[in-house]
Amino acid sequence: MYTKCCFPRHSSFLHRSSTLEKYNLLIVADATASMQDFLTSLNTSLPRIISISALASCFSRLGVIAYRDYTDREELIKFSLGLSPTQESANQPDVIAFTKSLEAGGGGDYPEAAKTALAEAYSLMRPDAKTIP
Repeated sequence: MYTKCCFPRHSSFLHRSSTLEKYNLLIVADATASMQDFLTSLNTSLPRIISISALASCFSRLGVIAYRDYTDREELIKFSLGLSPTQESANQPDVIAFTKSLEAGGGGDYPEAAKTALAEAYSLMRPDAKTIP
C-alpha cells in the first residue's frame, strides 16, 4: 500500500506506508494577553490542520499545550492531546474545543512559563518519538 507524504512540497512522491514514520504534532501556544491574535489564528487554522493530517495520515497524535505567566499559577499550563486525527472524534479529547476555550490573559512584564511548557510537552511525548526542531 502506498500513501502520500504529509509535507505539501513533497506530495507528489509516494512512500510505502510501512516505512512512513508517524509523528506527534504538539502545538505550544503562548496564551498571554498579547497573543490574542495568535490564539484567534490558531482557532481558525486548527480544524484545517486536523483535516489535512487525517487525509495524509502523518500524525499519530495531535495536541495543543498553552502556557501563561508564572504568576497565573492556577492556569500555568493547560493541554489537550488527541489520540489521533484519523480516529473518530467521540473516542478522543476535543482539541478544537480546548483551543476555543483558551482566553488570552495576563502578560505584562511577568516571566512566562515557556520553558515549563516545553518540559511538559517533552513529558507528553512518546518515548520513541522523534523531535524535529
